[in-house]
Amino acid sequence: VMVREDYEAARYWAEYLREEMNHDKLYLGDLGRHGISRDLVSTTPPFASTLDLIATLERRIMEFGSLPAVAYSVFVEWNSRHASPLAAARAAEAFGQNCVNGARAHIAIDERDHHDEMMLAVATRVMGARNYSTGLLATLLSEVGALLRAYFVELDGYSSAMSVRLIRTSKS
Repeated sequence: VMVREDYEAARYWAEYLREEMNHDKLYLGDLGRHGISRDLVSTTPPFASTLDLIATLERRIMEFGSLPAVAYSVFVEWNSRHASPLAAARAAEAFGQNCVNGARAHIAIDERDHHDEMMLAVATRVMGARNYSTGLLATLLSEVGALLRAYFVELDGYSSAMSVRLIRTSKS
């Protein structure tokens, strides 16, 4: 879709996606240090909130072209720049530096390659090609934020339930 909207934006987008497709390996390394295998990750069904995020993005892409996908990336890259370093520092304090090497490497890549700025530039080009207002981008960012919040609420509930199970199992 983006190739028809703005060919140059599509080039940047493709470069970004190629790199991002390998970042799961960084996080899988961190999870492995906690005893969570790649097989466990790949066989664990997605949360309901994840399915809702995917369905919403697919629906919005059908409605607005590539901009919703780019809005998702704008949101997560902004988060990587502003919130992830603090989250990684807190995780390192709780679990040890070795358990956040992948997360820290991902943050460093995003900073080095200015992914937040790159995604804003792509969004600006796509909005211009389609004559969309910045208000639409703001709406999409708000939707993405709400969907990701739902994911983290669900993740917190899941991890709390798992902690209770582990405590009960260790007392048995």
